Amino acid sequence: MRTVNDIHHIVVAEGSPIVREGLLQVLCRQTSVHIHAVAVATVPSPYDMLRMRPFHMVFVSPDFGGDFDLERFRLEFPDVPCVALVSDLGQLARAREYGAFV
Repeated sequence: MRTVNDIHHIVVAEGSPIVREGLLQVLCRQTSVHIHAVAVATVPSPYDMLRMRPFHMVFVSPDFGGDFDLERFRLEFPDVPCVALVSDLGQLARAREYGAFV
């Protein structure tokens, strides 16, 4: 069971540097929970990060790298929630497959 002092490890996978770095800054400034967020810009990076250490969640754009395979990701990391990071309305239809989106 997690306590308030636990660190929540999050990967932010987004192609746009503005959106990626902006979300990273917002997450790292949270004061109610301890967050360690890592931003990645290439499709292999979320897989590499999760193979190196456990992460609690991945925020990923449905258009990330043009070919992020959500099904493959869920097979390889079934216990890691993958939340769609929607930065424009065109991504909304694809985001529904994630089950959760912001």
